[in-house]
Amino acid sequence: MLTKNAEASARERLTLIRLFEELRALGYEGGYDAVRRYAKTWSREHASQTASAYVPLSFAPGEAYQFDWSHEIVVMDGATTTLKVAHVRLCHSRMMFVRAYPRETQEMVFDAHERGFAFFRGACTRGIYDNMKTAVETIFVGKERQYNRRFLQMCSHHLVDPVACTPASGWEKGQVENQVGLVRERFFTPRLRFKTYDDLNAWLLDRCIAYAKAHPHPESPILPIEKGVSKGVSTRRRRSWRRQPLEILEVPPRFELGNGGFADHCLTTWLWLRGPELCTKGRAHDQRVGG
Repeated sequence: MLTKNAEASARERLTLIRLFEELRALGYEGGYDAVRRYAKTWSREHASQTASAYVPLSFAPGEAYQFDWSHEIVVMDGATTTLKVAHVRLCHSRMMFVRAYPRETQEMVFDAHERGFAFFRGACTRGIYDNMKTAVETIFVGKERQYNRRFLQMCSHHLVDPVACTPASGWEKGQVENQVGLVRERFFTPRLRFKTYDDLNAWLLDRCIAYAKAHPHPESPILPIEKGVSKGVSTRRRRSWRRQPLEILEVPPRFELGNGGFADHCLTTWLWLRGPELCTKGRAHDQRVGG
């Protein structure tokens, strides 16, 4: 009866109390506790005999990295703030890169990749992602995806082949999923307090390096950090700009903007006039908890 019940679909599977009632109808005179103990022993023995085999994922140096986002809470400039933290994980060496941003916009995705590859001193040949909206526009059958045009341009710039995970299959990028929990426990607990994003990100970078030195590669202890191992290392630099109202900048009134311009990056806005930089101002982001 237990074997037949285990082979049934989850929707049609009977609970132990229902199995006990079936046995009573067949003439069983014992108690429910005896049935429960027997079923528990049977399940344990059956599970050990039919345990599913699996093939652990392994990666060559420079083959792949994994990318993901997490939400963390810190005290930024005296206000409790929800941050979006970008995680990049080298699959072979387990080296991590972590950087905090106010949002998960596409420009911040690009900036995280640019800074991560600069930190690793190279780019892997394959990037593993979930189906985030800043990268994937349409999900087809299997691994087929219609990627965002600008995201593909970034990958092409760094000679990276993007691969999106199957929906609801987090184990396909399990390393970075585990990194999210590790970073939350070791880096963001107890709650951090910083004045600016630059101060926080500089501290996070130091923690990544310290963690890598203290936790070398499990198979190659003499190589704790993987650097510049990819064939597709690119030294070109590119940024994604977005227009921002000039009212946020404190511009001296004697300057005319006829031959100048402005540019907006993730955390800073620049204004220049005929070549030299005129002024710089950090962008305002209101990500306070409950605000």
